Amino acid sequence: MHYAITALWTAAAYRIPLTIVVCSNGEYGVLKQFGALEHTAGVPGLDLPGLDIVGTAASYGVQAYEAHDSEEVVELFRSGIEQHDRPTLINVPINRVTLPAGTQAAKPVHVGA
Repeated sequence: MHYAITALWTAAAYRIPLTIVVCSNGEYGVLKQFGALEHTAGVPGLDLPGLDIVGTAASYGVQAYEAHDSEEVVELFRSGIEQHDRPTLINVPINRVTLPAGTQAAKPVHVGA
């Protein structure tokens, strides 16, 4: 979501009837997986604890909800696509990424003066 956060403002400002589903796991999981493939696992800054996806979307003027199970996702999605005058965001918490067994953390690089 944070790669294109300004899209939320645009959707709200222009009242675009859009339903956005965000799968959030509190980390940049895809970058962690890529790091494991490149043998650079453990790169700092990829854990994102405490993000308030619903609060962030609401602060941009988007109607936002958190789904707690698959039935709620379906219900909120149907409701969202029925809204023809504003955007809706549905946050769906998902599990964190599991890295392959044996993945080693990246070795720290020290830049000396």
